Amino acid sequence: MGAVAPLKKVVMGKVKLASKLAARALTIMDETVPTVLSPRVPLWTTEDVSCWIHQVKCYTLASYCQTAVAVKVAYFID
Repeated sequence: MGAVAPLKKVVMGKVKLASKLAARALTIMDETVPTVLSPRVPLWTTEDVSCWIHQVKCYTLASYCQTAVAVKVAYFID
């Protein structure tokens, strides 16, 4: 159908109503709905960091994500 990629872009957009409707459409189509991460990076959980690494396709770090999430690694920046 060719609608999946554009719907995923809308889900990641800033218009909340459009994002919710696009997420609902993807759910109805039995497609995965992308996770929208908070723009406030210091508040990210370990799971959020893992999701971001996979979204940006950083394969070098992706191999560490499962372990980091499993042991609840906390990232602190001084």
